[in-house]
Amino acid sequence: MKNTEHYVGERAALARKWISNKVENLLDAGCDDGNNAYLLSDKSGHTWGIDINPKAIKRAQENYPSLSFSCGRIENTPFNDKFFDVIVMNDVLEHIENETTAINEMERILKPGGQLIISTPHKGLFAFLDPANIKYFFGNHESEKHFHRHYSLKDFKIILNNSNFKNNYVINKIFRSGLILGVLIMDIKAILRRVMGRKLSEIIMSPFSRIASFEYWIPFGKFAYNISISVIKK
Repeated sequence: MKNTEHYVGERAALARKWISNKVENLLDAGCDDGNNAYLLSDKSGHTWGIDINPKAIKRAQENYPSLSFSCGRIENTPFNDKFFDVIVMNDVLEHIENETTAINEMERILKPGGQLIISTPHKGLFAFLDPANIKYFFGNHESEKHFHRHYSLKDFKIILNNSNFKNNYVINKIFRSGLILGVLIMDIKAILRRVMGRKLSEIIMSPFSRIASFEYWIPFGKFAYNISISVIKK
């Protein structure tokens, strides 16, 4: 469910920074192959991950046997009500067909006083460069799920107010970051992969990816390509 490559680690690092104290149970919702769940695991007594991709979950279980992973949709999880202290959704919401259903499920399994951290692409100056959407607009309409939605803070508030969080949450942290380097490198990588394959393209672009990772931490406000928020459930 991930779409930002080198930004994924930075978003997990931001989430880790925003979790002020060690908690009992933490969920990486849309965990992919478990790398970010592992990065977050020192912030919780027990770290969980869920993802719709069975191959990714298999890799996660093999690589991180001390963590708990399950395959399924985050719109309908197997977890008990009010179970998690922290839920992290990095690069997930933009892929989900029904945002309200997913957020309602997160509200159900989050404890009162718990923290929900959401990161997505932002409606910034260079949002039109999103490589997935370039493919979509040029005729690759296999499914709506290939289209990556971009969000603003206003969009997040609308989604939360239309969900079971309504009148029962506070947004306590907001970070709009990165401008163009990250998405530009993704576009270049997509082209290079077609010409020379994934491995060689990664080697060639690695130095530039490190620069883009640095740019991620620069707040660009309304022009930014990324947005993250922290939501506290009352």
